[in-house]
Amino acid sequence: MCTRWRAPAGVEDIVFGTDASRFDPQSACPQRVYQHWATEVEASAYVTPAIFDVASDGVKDVVIPTFIRHIEVLDGAHGQHVAGFPFTFPNSAFYASPIVFDINVDGEPDIGVTSFDGELVWLSETGMPIFGKTNLKSPLYSHFM
Repeated sequence: MCTRWRAPAGVEDIVFGTDASRFDPQSACPQRVYQHWATEVEASAYVTPAIFDVASDGVKDVVIPTFIRHIEVLDGAHGQHVAGFPFTFPNSAFYASPIVFDINVDGEPDIGVTSFDGELVWLSETGMPIFGKTNLKSPLYSHFM
């Protein structure tokens, strides 16, 4: 009979492959991730942002639906707001990450978000709701539909 004995492993060894108490931030990350900018958005963000090239200009952008009212798009190179954003939805809250899909089949990626109230919103790369694809309950935006 073959018996194997294993020493208990810490969660750090299983998940990260190293003991967290020996983590050295100067040499532990082989990808060399650096922070180039920091910025503020209009409200708190509780969801994972989407990172993709919104304007098809070769620079990835950061799309952040905030907890209250706003869809933010930040230029990935500098962290500045992209023209046309933030788009504001009065009385809306966002609890889900945005999706990226060319909903109007124009060859450009579009931003899809859902609000807490069940509104489905598709925004173009210019920050405008896409006619026929967006379901906004608010009468403030009925002129877009």
